[in-house]
Amino acid sequence: KLYMEKLLKLGFTNLWIEAGLLTEQQFDKLLEDFDKSDDKNTEHYRFGTFRKYLTTKKVLTDSELANYLKIASFDEDEIMATSAILAILTEIELTDLQFDKICSEIEKLGLGTPTQKIISRQKILRRLKHEKLTDELFAESLQIGDSVTQLYLLDLADNNQLLQLAETGVTKVIKNMATEK
Repeated sequence: KLYMEKLLKLGFTNLWIEAGLLTEQQFDKLLEDFDKSDDKNTEHYRFGTFRKYLTTKKVLTDSELANYLKIASFDEDEIMATSAILAILTEIELTDLQFDKICSEIEKLGLGTPTQKIISRQKILRRLKHEKLTDELFAESLQIGDSVTQLYLLDLADNNQLLQLAETGVTKVIKNMATEK
């Protein structure tokens, strides 16, 4: 019971420990850091724990993913929770089913346009990594108007597509790089 009270001080629950996202030793260190620090924003400590957990993984089992999403979804700080969920998209190699589950979870949180843009980017990047670059896929990629996607296209594009990027790239850097290629 006393340990539970300590966990709650930083906004953690037993599920963090049961699911393996946090060890008791890690928590004791976090609590010590919190008590010594001027930073009393508890979400910073939870977000750091999410990030640290992801750095120890290349893939997640469906069970690990479910636990991670459950913990994030129930966090009181929606913005931090969404950031923790979005981090999975770039840090972990996901199966298609896992990717769809994460997108669904993010859409449930309903945080609007910036989040939707990230999801759109990740969806098109997944397609670019696994499908042949057709003119249709290239056009879809351009339509998103995302610099990260367009930078990725630079290594896949044929000469005609590079000409398009040189003319319509979303940044000067992309236009210049396309012209050089």
